[in-house]
Amino acid sequence: MRQLLLMTILIPTVAAAMPQKQPKPRQTPETAVTPAGEVRILDDDEAKALVKELNRSVLSASAIKGKNASFSKRLSAVEALAKVQHKRLVPVLKRVITRDPSKLVRGAAANAVLAQPKKEAMSLARAMLKKSDVCKDGLVSGPMVHVLRHYGARPREWAALRKRFHNLGFQAQAAVLQAIAENKDWDALDFLLENLDPPAPANVDDPANPPAEYWKARWEAWSKFRLPLRAALRALLGQDFASSVEARKWIESQGGVDKLRRKSGR
Repeated sequence: MRQLLLMTILIPTVAAAMPQKQPKPRQTPETAVTPAGEVRILDDDEAKALVKELNRSVLSASAIKGKNASFSKRLSAVEALAKVQHKRLVPVLKRVITRDPSKLVRGAAANAVLAQPKKEAMSLARAMLKKSDVCKDGLVSGPMVHVLRHYGARPREWAALRKRFHNLGFQAQAAVLQAIAENKDWDALDFLLENLDPPAPANVDDPANPPAEYWKARWEAWSKFRLPLRAALRALLGQDFASSVEARKWIESQGGVDKLRRKSGR
């Protein structure tokens, strides 16, 4: 009886002294700072589930052309991807950019690429900027150039974009010019001077000139990008110029391009 009583007293005491299993602390969601701002990094299970849902609600034929197809739902779903990050999302965004019939949805997908991991975002941006139809759509090509601008493109990539400048949409043109200003890219000086003046045929009487519609389109494009172009030129030369003749005379008066470039430390 005494032994039973002693066990009754000791067992609760021993149990109380044993370490109790503590609940796991809630993990703070992991985030990353991207060109799109701070975004939440999805775990693999979340990403897999999200991709499955996007395939159904955004990319499927019924989501695009079906009886209950909704542009606004597709747009909202794609816009939400600019707040999260996972490499699994990049192929989905590529398919939206190349397949969705809505320009706004394609643009939202391009913006969401800015939120994705550097390696995958750079790879997609480079691939998309090789497509002429994508380049012409500034809502898509603009964010693609911003990916390169943020993470750092190679000099030859900027040179290639300058060669295709007039085939880019305005948003992409503005991003190229912004990169020139930020990088103080002296290799782009000739390009800036060549595009500083309003576009016009060298000889208006030359029968080989493109038609008037061509020059009208060129002038309308120039009227949009001329201010960011002048800002890029000002970033290099420290002066604002209204014409290439004025700019070239000033450069010559300062001892030429090489001297100015050495002075700038670039």
